[in-house]
Amino acid sequence: MTTIKDNIAASTDPSAANDTTEGYAPGSEWYNTLTGQMWRAISVASGAAQWMRLAPAPAWPTGYYRPPAHIYAVNDGQVAANKLTMMPLLIHRRVTIDRIALWLVTGQTGAEMRLGLYRSDAFTEMPGTLFAEAGTVDLSGSASLKTITVSWSLVPGQYWLAALNKASGTLPTVVALAAPFSVMCSAMMATRSQAPMPGAISKPRRVTAACLPTHRRW
Repeated sequence: MTTIKDNIAASTDPSAANDTTEGYAPGSEWYNTLTGQMWRAISVASGAAQWMRLAPAPAWPTGYYRPPAHIYAVNDGQVAANKLTMMPLLIHRRVTIDRIALWLVTGQTGAEMRLGLYRSDAFTEMPGTLFAEAGTVDLSGSASLKTITVSWSLVPGQYWLAALNKASGTLPTVVALAAPFSVMCSAMMATRSQAPMPGAISKPRRVTAACLPTHRRW
């Protein structure tokens, strides 16, 4: 992936002089720390750079976890086994995610959950192809934050956080995120307990709530 230069510690707005000769490229971002305003480069022609001012986006400090913005309630709950459950994640600006995690409330012997991220289908806006699979978290221990280290560079757009619970005698309890009916979906995985996540989602159905991972900005 090509690295694009950003300036996220500026004290002025960008100008036509902040162009390709300074290393900027279309998509470069510029943050004015004095005004709190974000800009994005549209064209970086020498001496004639064009920067577009962006609408304010939710704050996301480096090192902090953040659940999807549309969550309206957080409760303890369980996820059915062998079901891939997903929740949309809207990314407002280019960002690198270095952790994906969930909070374990009550562990169970042999319990595991596989976590991952899907892209949105450009036509249906529903889960599409697999962006990356993070791996599994052990849910057999005591209450704690269960994390997986990742390195995901995301461009603005909608993604889907995904969780696949392994069948066990008694399902573990984790923190569940409740969201409006219109934004949750799941895909039945039949008997594919803890199998790798599918490369693409076919005909997901909508649900009202689920236990989903959160994520941390790097």
